Amino acid sequence: MTNRELCERYPFLIPSNRWSGMKVTDPQAQKGGFWPGNPEAVLEPYEYDYTELDDMPEGWRRAFGEQMCEEIREELLKTGGEKALEDYRITQIKEKFGALRWYTNWTTDAIEKIIDKYTALSEHICIRCGKLATHISLGWISPYCDDCAAELSKTGYIDFAPIDDAEDAYLILPETEFT
Repeated sequence: MTNRELCERYPFLIPSNRWSGMKVTDPQAQKGGFWPGNPEAVLEPYEYDYTELDDMPEGWRRAFGEQMCEEIREELLKTGGEKALEDYRITQIKEKFGALRWYTNWTTDAIEKIIDKYTALSEHICIRCGKLATHISLGWISPYCDDCAAELSKTGYIDFAPIDDAEDAYLILPETEFT
């Protein structure tokens, strides 16, 4: 699916201002007012070169990104119809401690269950390619498959533990002093 098709099907993937909620496609954004610190700033017409889904690590996006969006879309339509679909905003998508983080402007119990399901799944999917993860990196914790872990360990910068020991990865990390 192209970015334009993604945004048409899942309007919550259209980038928006985190504070005002204004989407880059809103007519007002083209006239100014999108950036609170610079109300005269005018956005160029949105070319669909970026969606909020682009912040999801590539492997997870390949493995389940669009399916997750589809499930959220279906739940939004059940919850509040087209208005809910238009009002729902993603505020951030990222990886943290080896798992997906999906933050939004509002949610329901059913949407939280969808997010929780894919957060749990992300811990077992390679963050780079989308295959089943067999290793977890130490330090910056992320799940990797055999192939990606082998490739990255050649650099000498990343150490790995088997995924069975993923819960123990926190215990074997070197102690860090924060100043």
